[in-house]
Amino acid sequence: HPQIHGQENLKISCIALPVFDESDLAAANRALAAAEPCFLGQSWRAAPQAAFRPASVRLGWRVNSLLVLAELSDDDIYSDATRDNQRMWELGDCFEMFLMAEGASSYIELHVTPDNHRLQMRLPIPRPIDRPPEQMMVARKMFDSRVWIDRQWHVLASIPFESVGGKPERFSFS
Repeated sequence: HPQIHGQENLKISCIALPVFDESDLAAANRALAAAEPCFLGQSWRAAPQAAFRPASVRLGWRVNSLLVLAELSDDDIYSDATRDNQRMWELGDCFEMFLMAEGASSYIELHVTPDNHRLQMRLPIPRPIDRPPEQMMVARKMFDSRVWIDRQWHVLASIPFESVGGKPERFSFS
């Protein structure tokens, strides 16, 4: 199984996924049930903030794409985003994915809001501090996503390897 590396050298093995109905959350959960979960935390803090809510991500691959299934706890699910490629992190809730291929000179940053608006950026390494995010946004579609909301929200993202610049080798989710 391919492995991708995250914060603090966490290694996640991506499982091969069968074909399933990506519009059906129950089908996505069944397909990714055997995937090792990656639990989100606040590693920069000694202990999580009182308002921190748990989240987990499961990863798999199929043909030429990485599939990411996130389960996000949230007391007040909202976003003021009205279209793609806005500053989602300033507009409310968003699920963020950072992916980099081995040996790449750039990485991608992808966001999904509860209303399924998306942000797509390609950022050079090292990240230039003098360039606004809008200059690094990508207009062409880089990935597909679906969102389901009940007492929490769920995101299923399908990210072609070509959008990352090859098979993802490093990741971060928030």
